[in-house]
Amino acid sequence: MASKAPGMNAGSEQSYAVDLPKDWTTRDTMMQSVKFTFIVPTEEDAVKGVSINILSESMNGASYDKYMEKSRKSLEAYIPGYKFLGRGTLPGNNIEWLHYSTTQNNFVWEAKVYAIQKNDIAYIMTAGAKEGEMAKYEATFDRIAQSFRLKD
Repeated sequence: MASKAPGMNAGSEQSYAVDLPKDWTTRDTMMQSVKFTFIVPTEEDAVKGVSINILSESMNGASYDKYMEKSRKSLEAYIPGYKFLGRGTLPGNNIEWLHYSTTQNNFVWEAKVYAIQKNDIAYIMTAGAKEGEMAKYEATFDRIAQSFRLKD
């Protein structure tokens, strides 16, 4: 099994919660030594390409701006057909996001990568849908990100 990138899973010992739409669930898993929480939508939403996952990574003392720029460059380097669509913030909870599109399996997929900063750890939520569906789900994705909270 491949080892995880330095700093990955930095916040995985800390429990967290998010508020989900009715009938959506979560599933925790490990892939290449990285802990992911997948948010599983209803079957009706899944056929529209809705996909959400959360992982954590140390910011290694970087400013939010430097961390987000590093993230943007990583996406550009590693995602085939990556197209930057924007960057912004959400009110509350110290959240920044990057919006991009890519072509996967012969369809265009749009995503927002939300970085939620807590104690030098970035909790990264990637949420997306097929092109043409993203606009319908973006407010839901924003609400899920804004509901993120650490548990005691």
